[in-house]
Amino acid sequence: MAVGSYGSAIIITMEAATDLSALQYTAVTAAAGKATASTAASDKAIGVLQNKPVAGENAKVMVLGVSKWTAGAALATQGTALTSGTGGKALAVATAAGYALGISLTTAAADGGIIRALINATGYDSD
Repeated sequence: MAVGSYGSAIIITMEAATDLSALQYTAVTAAAGKATASTAASDKAIGVLQNKPVAGENAKVMVLGVSKWTAGAALATQGTALTSGTGGKALAVATAAGYALGISLTTAAADGGIIRALINATGYDSD
């Protein structure tokens, strides 16, 4: 695993466990040292995927910094604590209950919208 600092962001690289090419800007987890798709808040995602790797390629995962993130629902309020929902999409912690991966900097009108979020992989458990 490599670690790089790009301005004020920290991005790590790790091997993609499966084909993640359709999941750019969604949350990922780590399993056996490899990046894998996050499917729920209980997964405790490590960051947001920045590229489109297939299995065996390097996944670039932002663990700290400002990133695009695909919304899983309408997000009307900036500054909302976010967690990973179905498909690794951003949901408000109050909606999903669980581990917070970031804070929204912009809003989304609906599921699938792209927001900007401050990612902090140290997170916290809201329970």
